[in-house]
Amino acid sequence: MADEVKPGVEAAGTAPSPLPQPDAAEGTAGAKPAAGPGRISAALRGWLDARTVLYLTGGVLTLLLLLIGGSYLFKVWEMRGLERRFAAERDQLSTAQRQALDLQARDLLRLAARPLAWAVRAELLRGNLGQVDDYFREFVRERGVTAVLLVGPDGKILLATNRKLETQAAEAFVSKTLLQAPDAALEETGGLVRLAVPVMGFDRRLGLLVIDYDPAAR
Repeated sequence: MADEVKPGVEAAGTAPSPLPQPDAAEGTAGAKPAAGPGRISAALRGWLDARTVLYLTGGVLTLLLLLIGGSYLFKVWEMRGLERRFAAERDQLSTAQRQALDLQARDLLRLAARPLAWAVRAELLRGNLGQVDDYFREFVRERGVTAVLLVGPDGKILLATNRKLETQAAEAFVSKTLLQAPDAALEETGGLVRLAVPVMGFDRRLGLLVIDYDPAAR
């Protein structure tokens, strides 16, 4: 029959059936997923968090070091202030002690000089200058005593532990204040304490006893 269609042959005038297309899910099943903005921001936040931790740690360590260094410097400054204060107090105490010792030495010098002046007076009344010279030689051996001399009524040195001074005018070695002092008088000169004690007779002045003392000699 003319109208019979052979198997496998499409009829004329009929449209061919479309070929099957692969599923969209099947086409993308083997491809890697693309990196989205969420993952980038997460990585960035992690990096920033790490740097922030490092900065904070470094800042804390620096602050601790500054605090420790500041505390050390403050302690050093405080200790030096205490040392200066203690040194000042020690100097004040030493000065006060020296002044007290100087006053004590002057008082002792006055006490020691008066008996010597009495002994010199007794020997002068006898006209025994040799014994007076022995007294001087013995007295100058005392600690701190550097010189002893006797000024006569005429203003000249009658006796002295330094023989070169004898017969010379006393004004060249002793101040007028001491030479004219009516009673025992002290004077500081050249780091020495000079004591002058008038030697009085019955009705006149026999002489002036002069003693040089070094307070530094202990």
